[in-house]
This record gives sequence, C-alpha cells and structure tokens, in this order.
Amino acid sequence: MAPWTVLIVDDIDSDSIADSLLDWGIEVVHCATIHEARQVLSAQPVSQVFCKASLPDGSYRELVRIVKAAQPRSRVVVLIPRNSGQHTFQEVIESGAFDSIPAPPSRPDVQWEVLHAMRQGSEHAA
Repeated sequence: MAPWTVLIVDDIDSDSIADSLLDWGIEVVHCATIHEARQVLSAQPVSQVFCKASLPDGSYRELVRIVKAAQPRSRVVVLIPRNSGQHTFQEVIESGAFDSIPAPPSRPDVQWEVLHAMRQGSEHAA
C-alpha cells in the first residue's frame, strides 16, 4: 500500500491529531485555511483530511467539495463541537465527508478513523 498522508486543516490546534499518529510513520501535513489546503491537494496525494467544521475562509462543506474534486479517494473527517447533536452528524455525512468526531479529538478517535479509512482503502484497491 502507498504511504498514508494525513492533511490537517485547523487554524488553532492540530497537535492532538499529529501526536496521535506520531508513532505510526504517517506523514502529517498541516494548514490553517481552505486556500492552503487547496494548494496542498494540488501538490501531493493526500489519503485523509481532518478539518474543523468552521475555518477562517469557509466551512467543512466547501473543503469536502474541494477534496472530492481534487482527490476523490481521499477521506474527510470533520471535527465537530462536542455539544453537537445527531443532526450535525447527519449534515456532515450528507455533505460527502467520511465521518465526524468530537473536537478536540481524542487519540483513540483519531487512530480509529485512520484505521477505518485504511481498511476501506485496501478493500477498494483489492
């Protein structure tokens, strides 16, 4: 399998996600805005994207559309506020995102999302 690259789009805190993957040999790229994410997506393959629901220059919905257009196999995980309900989760999934997890993300949540996406990616490659 090709190397796994995670793009984190968060203008405040990306350390919790990066730290969760530190021992896994996964390349982590960080940017703060949708504009920066677009540049990364045009320059290199990205396996998975973790992003905040709201970013300085737009929302996760716009980022999901950009990711799906640039790299359709990349999976987007949206970090949603812990007090969000089922309605928010449904909106995230309907937008085309792979999943959502509460923000700030826990180590097990991040690792589960990466393993789940890797498994799905290997099933599609087979």
